[in-house]
Amino acid sequence: MRDGAAVYRFGGEEFVILLPKSSLRIARHFAESLRKLLEKLTLKDKRTAETIKNISASFGVAEFIKGDSLSSLIARADDHLYQAKRLGRNRVLPI
Repeated sequence: MRDGAAVYRFGGEEFVILLPKSSLRIARHFAESLRKLLEKLTLKDKRTAETIKNISASFGVAEFIKGDSLSSLIARADDHLYQAKRLGRNRVLPI
């Protein structure tokens, strides 16, 4: 990824994308762009040859606040992620 951005696997189907020196607005825009790109993908399962369409992704976005620890930053993003999932998935929060 460019501009120092980094992606880490955080759980089974969860990832953390760190965007250094980016505002919450820029991070939300990045997440929404990524969500739209994923939505357009069509994949083929190599084991079953089944076509997979309509891929959805939910994103929780948080901005580093002075005094944050990595844990508190991720917890805030995680709260937004689960709120997005409760609201019907395939969205970016906060709006």
